[in-house]
Amino acid sequence: MTQNGGSIENHDEEFDEVVWMSIQNAKEKLTYKDEFSILEKAFHAKYKK
Repeated sequence: MTQNGGSIENHDEEFDEVVWMSIQNAKEKLTYKDEFSILEKAFHAKYKK
């Protein structure tokens, strides 16, 4: 993903931490299967040619 504005410091209380990381690192940190599916859909939508 790429940042298109705003600040990662400006997030609501639902998140403990907001950081940029590689897709591989993100996959390793995910807890639920649905999160993995959402991540893959976002990645493929961004890089689909």
